[in-house]
Amino acid sequence: MIYLAVVTWERPRPTLEDTYGWPNTWNLQSGHRGDNGCVFSKKRAPSTCANMLAVNRQVNAELTHTVDRARRIGALMAKMDCIARNGETFYFTWLSIPVVHTTYAYQIRAKPGPMLTWTPKVPAFRKLLTTSHRQQPARSDRSTRIEQLRIDVRIFDNDLAKQTRLRSPPVQTSWAICAALKRLCERDHDPASTRPCPSGVTIDTLILNVVPPSVPNNMPADLRESARLEARSLPQAVTRELVDVWNKLWSGDSFKSRQYGILLGRILKVRICMDGVLVRERELRLELERGQAERRRIAMRVGW
Repeated sequence: MIYLAVVTWERPRPTLEDTYGWPNTWNLQSGHRGDNGCVFSKKRAPSTCANMLAVNRQVNAELTHTVDRARRIGALMAKMDCIARNGETFYFTWLSIPVVHTTYAYQIRAKPGPMLTWTPKVPAFRKLLTTSHRQQPARSDRSTRIEQLRIDVRIFDNDLAKQTRLRSPPVQTSWAICAALKRLCERDHDPASTRPCPSGVTIDTLILNVVPPSVPNNMPADLRESARLEARSLPQAVTRELVDVWNKLWSGDSFKSRQYGILLGRILKVRICMDGVLVRERELRLELERGQAERRRIAMRVGW
């Protein structure tokens, strides 16, 4: 039970009131809201449980067994929270990163490259023991894989009907999520760092879960049902746009599609959910690899 609590631990979700004091809680890139209104938490990402694997052999075996059990029951996933405020500003913060898989290519190198701050600090012990102290790992050849990443998109809107009529928040939400994912795959998660990170970060399964806004319980019964239907109209539109945004990335006919096209090669498959219910599942990198393999077969057949 203790090991399972360690593996499934996560931070408390921030409230909408926490975002009001963003100079102390959130970090705005270059004094503005960043790409597509994205705001990233200044708190560092939670550490993984990799350090516990180095305690001793018994703890390593027991924790590994717990990780396998959590994977079987679907409890082993990294979690990120996104507060979508009025369809304009999106606050991202890490909740948990239980396990990631990081591989290194060891070469003789004088100066190591930049390193992701949220990856586990425990490298492969066997390789370190057999590597000379004068040799340093080529960090640019590091690859990090996340098995499952779940992003809960919690919608907070002062006037859902007005926002639906006057703006197009679903489109803004989808591009904001793409911007956050691109930042995750390409840059160091330290908010103070602006250096590009050459390491490859891939995600096996990305789960985008749209959470509708809650309806107050003290509302009269005759108004509660209409308010509930209105509160679900915008989340449904956001869900449809999240399903459609991947078609836009495949087409590559706009600047944003080309800007975030890298995600097609970094994510194996994506699941779009609404309030925990699966709406659509689509393969991304697997589909891309099949297309590339077919292109190579055609090239060999025609002699290119």
